Amino acid sequence: MTIANHIHLVTLASRPLLRLALLTLAVLLSAGVNAAVSVSSNWYVLNSKFDYLEDPTGEITIDDLLSRPDEFVFYPSRETKPDLVFAPVWLKLTLSFTEEARAREYLLVARSENIAELRVYRQAPDGTYFETITGNDYPAETRELNRPRYAFHVPMGSETTTIYIRKVGGPGSTNLAWDLVEEAFFTTGEHRYYLITVACLAAILALCLFNFLIAVSLWRADYLYYSGGVFFVALSLITMEGEGFRLLWPEFPELNDRALHTFVLCATILQLLSVNAFFGLTQQQPLLQRLSRAAIGCMLAGILLVNLFGMSKLPPLVPWLPWVVGTGTLYLLCLYAVMMRIKLAVPMLICMLIPKVTALTQALLILHSPTLGVAEMQLAKFGILVHVLLFSTCLAAHIRHETQAHSQALHDGLTGLPGKQLLEERFEWMKSIALRENQVITVLFIDLDGFKSVNDSLGHDAGDELLRQAAVRMREQLRDADFLSRIGGDEFIVVLANDAEINASVIVNKRLSACLSRPFELTRETASISGSIGLASASAGEADLDTLLREADTDMYKKKNRNRNGRKLATGLALS
Repeated sequence: MTIANHIHLVTLASRPLLRLALLTLAVLLSAGVNAAVSVSSNWYVLNSKFDYLEDPTGEITIDDLLSRPDEFVFYPSRETKPDLVFAPVWLKLTLSFTEEARAREYLLVARSENIAELRVYRQAPDGTYFETITGNDYPAETRELNRPRYAFHVPMGSETTTIYIRKVGGPGSTNLAWDLVEEAFFTTGEHRYYLITVACLAAILALCLFNFLIAVSLWRADYLYYSGGVFFVALSLITMEGEGFRLLWPEFPELNDRALHTFVLCATILQLLSVNAFFGLTQQQPLLQRLSRAAIGCMLAGILLVNLFGMSKLPPLVPWLPWVVGTGTLYLLCLYAVMMRIKLAVPMLICMLIPKVTALTQALLILHSPTLGVAEMQLAKFGILVHVLLFSTCLAAHIRHETQAHSQALHDGLTGLPGKQLLEERFEWMKSIALRENQVITVLFIDLDGFKSVNDSLGHDAGDELLRQAAVRMREQLRDADFLSRIGGDEFIVVLANDAEINASVIVNKRLSACLSRPFELTRETASISGSIGLASASAGEADLDTLLREADTDMYKKKNRNRNGRKLATGLALS
């Protein structure tokens, strides 16, 4: 609002108090326009210190601004902000240095790296303006200072200097995020910033390699997808820091318009695939499978469009829509897993939220923080590092849970002995060894006589304890190569492999019968039982587990029936 407008308002006001208030407001606003920043310290945040002029057509030149200042009105950025991407904005900064400040060297530093074009105009000693042109659309050698962030020297020839900046921002660029920093102070802070950046990226890449090695060794899809996602996240961070441009493609500035968004979409695709593999939802829910495929297709289309045309040639929302779809689908899968109470769903959801929250917090700090320390500028990296650590922990916990579940499925939960599935697997393995060694396979079918009486009289806890002790005793009587399994109730199976001329099964039979006949010390009582043991043998080439089990079971019942008449109830709860 100009002084003329304020005066016109004052003349329209009828009340003296309103007239005085409007006049005071006019004086305050007019005094603030084009006011110089008084420089005496080592750091100034400039997001509210600039005056700006929007240039949608891109036709305004520095000569126009200097020769016809009345035609081009700059507005104070503390009142409003320009909101233009891929369109020029002129910034005007007037600096007034104290005598002490003039003895220092100052830099004008951009907080944002996503700047397509920068034209900086500074005053030479003779009062004329010289031009520096750089930006992401130009080779890296055009940078005035070889630093990750754009930085320019501030002329110190006089007490007051005015700097003009013509800026064309890239996607997500913050138009006025600049600092005026003493060069020595900036160099010290940049060194700390660089060390933290290297440490974070090294940790992230190390975890990426670790996950990849696990994926290859275990051939797990969730680890494989996630290690790829972490790799693209690291590339995204390097690109956001400006190091990708400086170190990886300094002569190809056109990649700056494509690389970051491509890396982000690739990382999101691989994270979506890893979460799908982690929860296994797409195999259970066809709708979620179709949704995931659609989201991945949308992101692949986004990658294709960005690389064909570049971000600047596409409508503003088009490049970001695939990312929104992919990220939304990712969170939807995590929320569905939480609702279905799938194990580790809540930690996984938190893991996915951490980098988004830290990145948003850093962006807000860059825009609005009056001071910005090294740690605050690293929030996004810290968030990614915590995300990778937590995700890796979730994957490790998932493997441990699967291993435990698999072990529980293969082993008897009471005695810890292998179950029927492991019995079948071990039998085939022992059969192959026996076939090579020309050995005989023997199956012993063991049934605990008198167990039901103990279970009924002393209770199930006592019966369980008896089964555990019986399993330990039988295991002690067997060789390391022999196999003991519980197939249910009080029935156990032993598989032996021995030379045909050595009747090892008879020896094992006697040992097992003897160990089971000894009294069992239970919690409240002493119980005695015995074991009926049936045997069946076959040469390794003819051995079949089901056949041997049936024959051993038949033999066991014959022995049980022969001995049944000789069994009688002993005193108390002891059975003989």
